[in-house]
Amino acid sequence: MRSEGDDDLQYPQQRKDDRFEVRLGEYFNRGGEEMNLEITMTENSENLKTGPGVEGFEFRPKGS
Repeated sequence: MRSEGDDDLQYPQQRKDDRFEVRLGEYFNRGGEEMNLEITMTENSENLKTGPGVEGFEFRPKGS
């Protein structure tokens, strides 16, 4: 449920294949050097959650 002040939040959008996606950010590597990208997910609530979880991540080039 959205409340006042939530305008900066990004909510998942349902895709045609019934999966959900959310844009986490943009990353750029000028090339030539291999680098690691670390992503951390945290829960910002005191309530324990049950139900659907994350099954995987998909990284795509910008514009696809």
